[in-house]
Amino acid sequence: MEIGLDKLRSKPWSEVAPNMAAELMLPKGFITEEERRCYHYLAQHCVSGEGQIVDAGACLGASAFCFASGLARNPTKGDTLVHSFDQFLVTENYVADMISEYFRPVQPDWGDNFFDIFEFQTGKYKNLIIPHTGNFLNQKWNGAPISILFIDIAKSFELHNHLIEQFYPCLMPGKTLLIHQDFYFCWLPFIHITMQYLSHRFEIVDPFIPSASRLYLLKDAVSGDEITHIASISREERLDLLDAFIDGEHGDLRAMARVTKMCQLWYDKDQRSYDQERGRLIAEFGLRPDTNWGNQCIELDKLGFDRP
Repeated sequence: MEIGLDKLRSKPWSEVAPNMAAELMLPKGFITEEERRCYHYLAQHCVSGEGQIVDAGACLGASAFCFASGLARNPTKGDTLVHSFDQFLVTENYVADMISEYFRPVQPDWGDNFFDIFEFQTGKYKNLIIPHTGNFLNQKWNGAPISILFIDIAKSFELHNHLIEQFYPCLMPGKTLLIHQDFYFCWLPFIHITMQYLSHRFEIVDPFIPSASRLYLLKDAVSGDEITHIASISREERLDLLDAFIDGEHGDLRAMARVTKMCQLWYDKDQRSYDQERGRLIAEFGLRPDTNWGNQCIELDKLGFDRP
């Protein structure tokens, strides 16, 4: 199936029927209405049965539900299914808070299993979803081609690298769509570093699907050498790639790119360079607490550099 990039860039998912849009909002989760509409649309209109959908970071099941709802309405889906990967354990406060609000009381340090909630929320389309439970670092992909790769599991450098090793060799040039759900978010700069390093391989289709996603199309296959190099990018190269990333962004996206570099400098414990980058941010954009990037800059400032 040829993917019409001009059409995708017009955000056609805004035209999803009202009854379908309402259904997509039923599962509780951390993705927004536009993200849900987008994922549904891509599965319905951009999958031809040549590859699978990988839902890497399923959490409570909202993304799996949206992909599966689109597949259910796709007459060309063939044998495509949604493969949902998650540990399904409560380890973060924000997950514990949502589960406690809508399902049952939990605490992040309890390590509660919430796979039953995933099953409940995705039940309508369970015939189109294959869950892969357990520690993602122990998961192996079966080598099948991938039509859509949704990434919301790259919460650490190790998880990010394992994901690349397992899935990137199975992406199809000119056919695979990749979604980074944590893109408009400063705390995982290795995502931005990697995508800048591979910018000759991927084309940005939609730079910002509120509130955090970026959509890409794979243009050319990622080589084995490139996959190997991603795990060992030097500090100097990381910062050069972040500078190139900043140079390619505009408006609020550029501001977030600067905050992302600040975050990397905070991880590097380089206060002098952090202060310099913060100065550039303030000179160009001011400090706006009404924005995601402004809030994240304030959070970084509060962390400071007085840590082990």
